[in-house]
Amino acid sequence: MRRRTPRSTLSSSSAASDVYKRQVLGDGRNEIVDSKPYRSYTGHKKEVLDTAWSAGNFLLSASMDKTVRLWHVLRAECLATFRHNGYVTAVAFHPKDERYFLSASYQEMRLRLFNIPDKKCVEWAPTNAWCTSAGFSSDGHMALAGCYNGMCKFYQTEGLKFITEFDACAGKRERPDDRKKVTGVDWVGDQLLVTTNDCRLRLFDTRDYSLVCKYIGLSNTDIPVKASFSQGGKYIVCSSEDMTVYVWNTVNDFKPGLFQSRAREDHNESNEAFKASNVMVTSAVFAPWSVPALEFDSSGNNSPQESEQALGQVLLTADWNGVIKVYEVTRPPKIYG
Repeated sequence: MRRRTPRSTLSSSSAASDVYKRQVLGDGRNEIVDSKPYRSYTGHKKEVLDTAWSAGNFLLSASMDKTVRLWHVLRAECLATFRHNGYVTAVAFHPKDERYFLSASYQEMRLRLFNIPDKKCVEWAPTNAWCTSAGFSSDGHMALAGCYNGMCKFYQTEGLKFITEFDACAGKRERPDDRKKVTGVDWVGDQLLVTTNDCRLRLFDTRDYSLVCKYIGLSNTDIPVKASFSQGGKYIVCSSEDMTVYVWNTVNDFKPGLFQSRAREDHNESNEAFKASNVMVTSAVFAPWSVPALEFDSSGNNSPQESEQALGQVLLTADWNGVIKVYEVTRPPKIYG
């Protein structure tokens, strides 16, 4: 297990295998993911670059074949195909109305809003840069495009009217050929988590677009990895090219020891890291609380982030070879005095 500081985020300093227990699939006990696929979909002619789920169990898939396809878990066939004029690198359902979705077209440098029942694009906006990621705000009032040049561009969802933009990697462009592509965004409330391929995650406050914290530890220079929050927002997880999964506390509460240098609240290098594969780990996410049947404080006295605990959390990982693994946090974190 690798850590950048003596303090771990989720557990004590024991081996990661003691903390993250991989579920044995298909053994009839504690089964979380069935080893047999529930359904397999075919139809895309080239690689699938992104997927998105809706609350109603609809699935969108974006592909290098210049299409977005709509599926449902109860149907074996494709329900609709939405054609583009370039690679579709990102797709996202509207969080409040799943009749609409957002797509990002890489070569066209366009952000599109589609109406699913009408099967047509109702709005589009130029991004003026290769678009590599996209998403909605939690209330669905704003849309976001993350670009190859590191820019994050914000639009009103209605009409896709441009609002503002900022450089997610500002201050780190020592050379013109530095690669700072935005590879993923996760927008929850006022918190926007941006993953870029300079081996950094950055948390922004979208009320004033200020940088809140930078998370360090992962390796990300080539593949489009994406960090995401746990359901309560207390933790952040991200896959990595070094065959490892990294987890951070969202709030950097690391306190340096007597002989350690002063810690910066806006730089979080304290993480839990465990090897999840012998090849690059392409994806890692927290499972919803309903999967492991976690029960946190529901008294209303604490916010979800305050009441969320590490113990019992479930993580899913996928690697370059297509292997999916399930881990559970089985030991409580050690309290450091």
